[in-house]
Amino acid sequence: GKRTISRELAEEICKFTENYSAYVQQLAWLVFTLKEEGETVTENDVKQAENDLLATNDILFPSAKCETIYSIQSSVAILFNEIVSPN
Repeated sequence: GKRTISRELAEEICKFTENYSAYVQQLAWLVFTLKEEGETVTENDVKQAENDLLATNDILFPSAKCETIYSIQSSVAILFNEIVSPN
């Protein structure tokens, strides 16, 4: 069903995720699931979804304190570097 989001909040999703496509999609989906058909997304919805996104990824990378998308991306890069080039 249809939900409505302002241009500013849509831009916040892109800004928060630094336009990293997988995280844009994941965050947008989290926001979408917070609203019912016909409802409008609020700033609180986006903030809640941002926190949910960070918490979800914190479980995947428990040794890194994921407070930003950048820290999640850094954790992924470190993980893959360790897989590709073990010490």
